[in-house]
Amino acid sequence: MLDTLIFQEHVEYLWGVIPSTLLKHFEIFNSLWFNFCRLTSDGVNRIKSIVQKNSLLEKSYSLLPICIWNHWQLVVICNKGDNDMSFLMLLDSLHMGEPTRIENELKNFLKIAYEGKEMRAVADELKVIDLHVPKLTAD
Repeated sequence: MLDTLIFQEHVEYLWGVIPSTLLKHFEIFNSLWFNFCRLTSDGVNRIKSIVQKNSLLEKSYSLLPICIWNHWQLVVICNKGDNDMSFLMLLDSLHMGEPTRIENELKNFLKIAYEGKEMRAVADELKVIDLHVPKLTAD
């Protein structure tokens, strides 16, 4: 089973080999934050505080790794800019994560994070943003 420490090691390795010209458009959340927010009573305030102090949600693409029910998934948050609506994509190669079960929790987490950045307009529009789940084909 892929635990959080091994996952973080792989992320650090990938971040080290990807050219900086590409990396400047990406950021990644800590893989524990989503579960921390959903499993602890003080998670909301802690997440807001962490996001305020960091540059999260400021780049074109934010990556949010999630491990729920011993299954890893990756949420890609496309921050399109001032005039365009954000785009959410859930990558789940095994299609085991049941995206409808996670969608409300994911949007709640992101609402908290955007509010922490004082980006209330984006936080409010999360209600109407669909979670896209691409399907892999055998081609």
